[in-house]
Amino acid sequence: MLDNIKNWNDFNEIDPFNGINVKGKISRHQGDAYGALLIEEVNGKKVEEQLILCTPKLHYPFDKNTGKWHFPSAKIIEKYEKLDGTNIFQYVYLDHKGNTFISYKTRLLPFVRKSGGYKDFFSMWQEILKKFPEIPMLPFKLGMNLSYELWGARNFHLISYDIPLMASLLFGRKGV
Repeated sequence: MLDNIKNWNDFNEIDPFNGINVKGKISRHQGDAYGALLIEEVNGKKVEEQLILCTPKLHYPFDKNTGKWHFPSAKIIEKYEKLDGTNIFQYVYLDHKGNTFISYKTRLLPFVRKSGGYKDFFSMWQEILKKFPEIPMLPFKLGMNLSYELWGARNFHLISYDIPLMASLLFGRKGV
């Protein structure tokens, strides 16, 4: 199932949203599988392997060395506001009995982590879940895992925002 095994790292962590142990692999392979999870064990019990494709790393259409832009040919171009924040991916996984669990991850970690530092994404995401209590049920309603951008003044990157903290739905990926 793993196309380039050298770019997949093992993980064995407690899901902070469900309090259960999850074991598997996470992809470091550039492309569509970047950040993907392969869940192999939940709460110490082997499960049928669950491949969860997440938010791939999209490359900007310019050459870093020359600064030249290279746009593919297109019939229609749509533009959207670029939100500058942290990607949070919401996904569903199963235990050995078929019970479903909802969790959230950043691009190269299996779960959003708790930290006491400046960028405590776990606490920020908990705040978003309180603000939008319908988020946990969206994968079931839409039939897919979901990618969000966590942005705002408290999650500062390169753009300054007047809004303290917000999340915007970006897209869905097959799953659930």
